[in-house]
Amino acid sequence: MKRINSTISVFVLLFVLALFAGGRELHAATFTSMWSDYEVTVPDGWRVTYDWEQKHYANTHFTAPESGYILSIRWYCRYTTHRLIDDRLEMYAGADDFIQQFSNWYGAANMLEQSHEVTVAGQKAQRFAGRFVSAGQGQNEDYVLSRRAKLGGKLVEDSMARNSGKQIWTLVNSPSGFYVLAYFAPDDKYDKYYDKMVSSFVLLKDGPGGAAMQNAPVSSETANDKLQRYVSVIQSQRDEDLKGPTCSHDECVLFTHMDLREDLIKFVSAMKPAPAVPSQAQRAFIQGNTILKSVGSTEDYQPAIDKYREALIEAPWWGVAYNNLAIALNAAKHYDLAKQAMELYILTNPADAAQAQQKIYEFETKQELKEKHDAALKAKYGGGQGTGFGWESLYRYGAVVQNMSFDASGNERTISLKIATYKENGFLHTYFEIFDSTSPADIYHVKYSIDWRGTINVYLDDRTVPYKELVTLTITPYGDGDANITLRPTNNASVSIKTSLNALLKELASQAVYGGQTMNVGGRDFYILGQGGTVGSILFFPPEIKNYLENGSVNDLTPKLVSNVDYLDSNHQTQYYMNSDLGEVNGTHYHLEYDGSFWVAKPGRGEMH
Repeated sequence: MKRINSTISVFVLLFVLALFAGGRELHAATFTSMWSDYEVTVPDGWRVTYDWEQKHYANTHFTAPESGYILSIRWYCRYTTHRLIDDRLEMYAGADDFIQQFSNWYGAANMLEQSHEVTVAGQKAQRFAGRFVSAGQGQNEDYVLSRRAKLGGKLVEDSMARNSGKQIWTLVNSPSGFYVLAYFAPDDKYDKYYDKMVSSFVLLKDGPGGAAMQNAPVSSETANDKLQRYVSVIQSQRDEDLKGPTCSHDECVLFTHMDLREDLIKFVSAMKPAPAVPSQAQRAFIQGNTILKSVGSTEDYQPAIDKYREALIEAPWWGVAYNNLAIALNAAKHYDLAKQAMELYILTNPADAAQAQQKIYEFETKQELKEKHDAALKAKYGGGQGTGFGWESLYRYGAVVQNMSFDASGNERTISLKIATYKENGFLHTYFEIFDSTSPADIYHVKYSIDWRGTINVYLDDRTVPYKELVTLTITPYGDGDANITLRPTNNASVSIKTSLNALLKELASQAVYGGQTMNVGGRDFYILGQGGTVGSILFFPPEIKNYLENGSVNDLTPKLVSNVDYLDSNHQTQYYMNSDLGEVNGTHYHLEYDGSFWVAKPGRGEMH
């Protein structure tokens, strides 16, 4: 009996060794593309990721559990540009053009297989293979590695490209474009899985969103399988979607892949019965409704918006959640995003589709008015007028300015009223300031705390005798921290400047938004504005300040961070602080460091001034 057991053990050991010697077998699984345009067999358990641009380019990426082995299936529409990760554009006239461009890049010495004909999905296809080139003499290795990784879209990481592995390409034509079945590996270990993928490739449609191929087989995928595939891709974008809209060139998209959500909603609309809404989505939706009922000002809508977005990650087909998201976005004055949410709601075929369409018209009108308002502010503050330390940007832009006559001679002086915030002994202090900015060579001003209220007669210039420009200043409280401001020459009651603290703060904030620059601190893009004087400083306005320009309170409109950046030394020469304290963002303290050209935000406390 012992001899029999020993024999069995030997056979088992030999079998295990044989498995490891030949490479561990992986289970294969049938995979249907995100757009149901092909089916293919790939290794089960490999991580799947996606990258696409509309319907003219799509890339499905299969990454092995161990580093360095990648399968990829791409779709290219002919004569259509696709933007690579380094902002270069690629475009191909067809499969032959793709082969030619890549063959030229590899060069004859690095071609492992010349292009040759194979059969895929019952039709003629082309296959070729190349090896990553090595950095030549005098070439920058990092540049060459980067080119390897970016060629034809990012197939591999730079660290993988260092392995000098190979790429195999098989190109399959369809009426409007072509598919590229690609493989990267440092060795031959998993070549058989690439061969299996190629031999099992079945073309169902003419690319994503294209017409069904003639005589194409019926997909074996169930409706619930397809639903889960859609949802899994959307949930893989969770982190990006929860950050908020994706914006470029002043255009924002509500979610990372709006086209995918549109496809999903159309698909679910045809499902019988409709899928149940997951409990996680219902929970976030109810939380959003609760917040929406209790808000009191524009910025308070953001938590509700976040909750609805969270619900729509868990149930991206849920119409009522899109409707409530549109309501919250409209209340927060994000009219263009509210329109996008309502358009997705209409795709769910709601009973009140006609009323929803009317809401879209309202959002469009509000957005047009908002854009006109923004254009006017850009015209006033654009061109970098708020970024420098020139006398006009300091004393006239972001201010209420008026010419005033102080006596019967008719001579006029240019008077401007402005808000300024300084950091003094580590604390922020905001002031209301009055400037005589008639001459850039002789600026004189007086300042009062933003909390001061009352009436006072003051000379705008007390440096000479007799004193000049006697004015009467009256600041009366108005509510919510605001105050009405009246400034008039004491001897000329027919001329006056009437404004409010809120109006002056809006001018300053508008100057920052439309004439300033931006700086990222702790993951937040602040609007920044240079502020000069005896001590120069940089004001930091949070990104939501743009939403406050219309109806924000005094507290909303004041800058939240200030860093003193320059000073006058004993010789009256401008000097820069090398390490100036800024303040706390998202629980981390920051300071500004001057690198000789710019101030850069870095973690840690700086010097107090």
